[in-house]
Amino acid sequence: MDKQDSLVAALAILAGSAVVLSVSVKFQRMANTHRKRQEAMERLQNYSDTEFRRRFRMSRDCFNVICEDIRPKVQPMTPISIARAVASSGSIVHAELRLAATLRILSGGSYLDAGDLFAIHPESIMRSSVWPVCEAICESKNPVLDNILFPFDDEMQLRRHEATFKKQGGHLFPGTVAAGDGCGLCIEQPSDKEVGGNVKDHHTRKYDFAYGFLLFCDGHNHIMSVEATHVASAHDAAMYDVSRVHTAIQQGRLPRWAHVLLDAAFACTEQELTPWPTPRHGLSADKDAFNWMLSQQRQAVERTFGILYARWGILWRPLRIKFDRLSLLLHTLCRLHNFCMKDRHVASLTTIEEMAHEEDHIWRRGDSSGHMRLLLLQGQIPSLHQGARSDRESTRRVEITSTLQQNGVKRLCISDAAKTLAMIRLENIYLSQGI
Repeated sequence: MDKQDSLVAALAILAGSAVVLSVSVKFQRMANTHRKRQEAMERLQNYSDTEFRRRFRMSRDCFNVICEDIRPKVQPMTPISIARAVASSGSIVHAELRLAATLRILSGGSYLDAGDLFAIHPESIMRSSVWPVCEAICESKNPVLDNILFPFDDEMQLRRHEATFKKQGGHLFPGTVAAGDGCGLCIEQPSDKEVGGNVKDHHTRKYDFAYGFLLFCDGHNHIMSVEATHVASAHDAAMYDVSRVHTAIQQGRLPRWAHVLLDAAFACTEQELTPWPTPRHGLSADKDAFNWMLSQQRQAVERTFGILYARWGILWRPLRIKFDRLSLLLHTLCRLHNFCMKDRHVASLTTIEEMAHEEDHIWRRGDSSGHMRLLLLQGQIPSLHQGARSDRESTRRVEITSTLQQNGVKRLCISDAAKTLAMIRLENIYLSQGI
């Protein structure tokens, strides 16, 4: 009996030892990989100016300005953090590499390629580099990056914004300081946990699932305000009713001579101008001229959407990131947009081929349901009749309409040949987008 007990005890010890060994082997930490970051730094420095713009959507000088501003927040600076980085991968990840990897991913590149190219572990590149860089950009107080501002209390700056609309008939349609509209970032279907069980509230008629936001800009496509206040399925007017711009106008902070332009989805007031509603029998010539001039100036916000989506390739497909990161991504892209627009070369680019380059444009990751297709389809959608619009009496709209009539302003007539040519060009654009 004692021998049997001893044998059982020995077998139990052996079995326990085998389990411990198997568990220790299973959870054994992989050896640290020393990455060749000096080679990555040299590769980054050896890009020509054209290659650099092509990969990072900005000049080398602009890149260096951002890099020096965010360096204290994204690069190990203390002896302990440097020692840990060296022990982990052989060297620290310089701010240049983190920023370059972030810009490549925002420009549409794969996180795997960015990790290999800039010597950062691909599995942790979002957590260790992309999001810290985005947070550093959004938290920056440097005026070159802290550049989204609607200057309600600065009349001189408002006059500068007004001047950007002068080219589109500003002498007959004065006082415009900003144009606004709602849009959305196309996203993958969020989980119930991410949105508190309200998944269907983020489904829209245009973007499938989306993250809606409201944006205002001036005539030079400089973003002055961007905010997301409602779920994407909410009407644009509902977002606007609780926006900072509308609140400031209601509080009387916008000078009386100034106004913003909105589309037909919003209500018209003294300082929030929208088109005249079109009755069944059509508009009179003077009201039609007003709508045409308003459209000419309000096109600035549509151009801004187009430039924003053309520059940042991450928007060419449904976003696959956590829902609570979408606000950070949106504000990062808008700050970088304003920063890039101050670069004269970048600001002069007008087509997606010039801005994103033809090769990048053709190589669309994912399926064909990206943002560029949705933006083109947006122009085809007819009147949607989403609720009744309650315009208030706007003497300013009446006065501008009267001024246009007195000056003989009429909507430009387009010949049948020009319409046919425009439709052919639009059809070619749709075909090139795979629509």
